[in-house]
Amino acid sequence: MKKILSILLVFTMLFALCACKNETVDESSQIESYPETPANDFQYTELKDGSGLSVEYYYGGDEVVVIPAVIEGKQVKDVRISSFRYNEKLKTLYIPEGVTTLSVWLIDDQAATTTVEKIVLPSTLKTIDGSAFKGFAHLREINLPDSLEKVGGSIFEGCVSLTSTYLPAACFGKGYASLCGCFIENVVVPEGVTKLDYIEFSNAAIKNITLPSTLKEIGFAAFCNCPIEEITLPEGLEIIDERAFYGTKLKEVIIPASVKSLSDIAFNGVPTLEKLVFLGDAPQFHTDWENAFNEPDRFYEIHISKSAKGFSFPRWNGFPVRYTDSSEMPKTSGDFEYFENEKGITVSGYLGNGGDIVIPESINGRAVTEIGIRAFGGNEIIKSVKFPATLEKIGNRAFMNCGGMEKLELPSTLKEIGSAAFASCYALTEVIIPQGVETIGNDAFAFNDGIIKVVLPEGVKNWGAHVFQNCNLISDVTLPSDMTVLPDGMFFANYSLTQLTLPEGLVEIGKSALRSTKIESLTLPEGLKIIGDYAFEGTPKLKSINIPESLEYIGEEAFESTSITELTLPAGFKTFWGWSFNCCYKLEKIIFLGDAPEVKITSDEDDGYGYSIDYSFPNNTDFTVYINPEANGFEGGFWDECEIAIIGEVEEESEKTWE
Repeated sequence: MKKILSILLVFTMLFALCACKNETVDESSQIESYPETPANDFQYTELKDGSGLSVEYYYGGDEVVVIPAVIEGKQVKDVRISSFRYNEKLKTLYIPEGVTTLSVWLIDDQAATTTVEKIVLPSTLKTIDGSAFKGFAHLREINLPDSLEKVGGSIFEGCVSLTSTYLPAACFGKGYASLCGCFIENVVVPEGVTKLDYIEFSNAAIKNITLPSTLKEIGFAAFCNCPIEEITLPEGLEIIDERAFYGTKLKEVIIPASVKSLSDIAFNGVPTLEKLVFLGDAPQFHTDWENAFNEPDRFYEIHISKSAKGFSFPRWNGFPVRYTDSSEMPKTSGDFEYFENEKGITVSGYLGNGGDIVIPESINGRAVTEIGIRAFGGNEIIKSVKFPATLEKIGNRAFMNCGGMEKLELPSTLKEIGSAAFASCYALTEVIIPQGVETIGNDAFAFNDGIIKVVLPEGVKNWGAHVFQNCNLISDVTLPSDMTVLPDGMFFANYSLTQLTLPEGLVEIGKSALRSTKIESLTLPEGLKIIGDYAFEGTPKLKSINIPESLEYIGEEAFESTSITELTLPAGFKTFWGWSFNCCYKLEKIIFLGDAPEVKITSDEDDGYGYSIDYSFPNNTDFTVYINPEANGFEGGFWDECEIAIIGEVEEESEKTWE
């Protein structure tokens, strides 16, 4: 009897072992339990380099599809995964060993209807193109192998059933925003990853994330609109960029002592945030001009040790500071909060009732030399400000969003106006900047719809970008005679600006400097060498513009969507972009007086989602290139797309029809 029981026990153990083995069988061996899908169920082509085949379409209707590893004696190396977007019978898809790329054809806006629930990928896979699994709403299981080297953007966008998966290092920090729009809730970033790049997890459903000890940088909008409530930043982290945590639900964040650079809007759009706790000295606070006018939803507190270096009390960069090891209160004098600086006093906050306010020349016997960052920002009850004759600097955002401020008289002692210092002060109608000002920061007077008159001084050494962006009532302004560079975005989106006198010494028109204005014609001074990217883009009334002999460069999309009909480019002209004249519907001729210039294109550039950008020839444009008979270089590449004519030859009557 004991012998029989022993035999039964052995059989039971063997059965249990077999069952356990079946549960842990690897996915590659599972393929063997299904026959390969017949090759004639697929459309396939040979790769251009002759190294193997690309499977481009599946015609069958099976629930389980096993793509053959070899077809007609040739290795399958590429699978166009987007061809399965509309297969409504497929449940499981096996990609064979040897495949190195999952490629994507252009994704249309039509919603994917595939019912695939499981995809098994090979250990040989190296590349997944952007949007590879976009809209695969039933996908629940997928294995991403460690062999991956490149993963395109938004690969899991719309995969609402995929809430967890293993993510190898290739998914992070490559600039492709791989997990943008995904529904994965718990993410572990593997050790070795040093950077989370641009919009890495934007609009993803991430609730919990584990960051590696190797992480050095969190990039722009990396966690934008992720519903995370807590995050532990690793010691060793050095950089936190703009809007890194925008739209999250964080309440408190501990900043490691290793952080060296922190954007002052890294936590904008986080209304739940109550405090930042700094474990070390103050990092460098930096501002990007494109976001200079964006304020935080609330002024969260900064908590520091009293021994920490680089912070100011009672405010640091406009945020209230509290010591973790002291009960010291802010210093006040009358209606003003202040602290001492090297030269005198910085006014850091306003406690009064608004109206017409007077800032004193001195506090406690020391001269008031500076208005601090955000000191009056967002105060709607201020109507006018009288500045002290001792003032030298107005800090970043000092009066931003003071929508009721009607009058501004700046003192002659002023040397610096900070970024967005008077941005969005809607009631201002006049800006007179006194002689002696040397620095005007980014967006200093941007988004002021009421400004009509602007007087700019000579002697400004440092011009910021977008100083008068979106000041829609400025219709005429004369620039300083000593200005050599019209700054980037100087009058961007000034829809009332119809004329402008450029100084004789101007050598460069900056990026987007006169973009989206109503200028109809413009005289460019001799000596001008550079017209920057987007300089006149979206200026539809611009019909004529003279090009000086000195011009050497025209930037990307510089004249896009203008109404110019003809351009003559000098013999010394050197470079322009393939899309410099994009959407110039009325452009009929470009005359080149010298040899062919360089034409810059970026057809091999990746847009971050796995697609290339083609700037090789402008869209919606039909012009003739006129050249001298002895000119060289007008053949091949860009020039093969152009209609070439010789200067002086009889022109046939145009049959072009303009939209």
